[in-house]
Amino acid sequence: MARRAPPPVAYGDDLALPGAAGPAAEPLAPPPAQTAHEPADDERGGRRPILDKSAPTLVYLHPAGKHQLRQYAVAQGLKVKVHDLLLEALEEWGARRALAGPWRVEPSKPRRR
Repeated sequence: MARRAPPPVAYGDDLALPGAAGPAAEPLAPPPAQTAHEPADDERGGRRPILDKSAPTLVYLHPAGKHQLRQYAVAQGLKVKVHDLLLEALEEWGARRALAGPWRVEPSKPRRR
């Protein structure tokens, strides 16, 4: 069995972990309040802006129905997604009931082709 390499940094006794002193340790201070500025794209950590503008919704579908929906999407072409088909159905349902929406969040960047 091979030995593990030593860690690249040795902290020694310089590192004091909060709560490691025992049960009588001081409680942790609450984290500082977040600032209200909008983070730049590089500060976002790769998060897509559409996730900030939308409200995620979970839908439970019967496996057979989901399979048919996938087959239909594949038959329509490579660029057709099940998500888009569900949104189209929701838009049609809302239109029949005079619900204006909007149902779809427009992306901030154009789609890649």
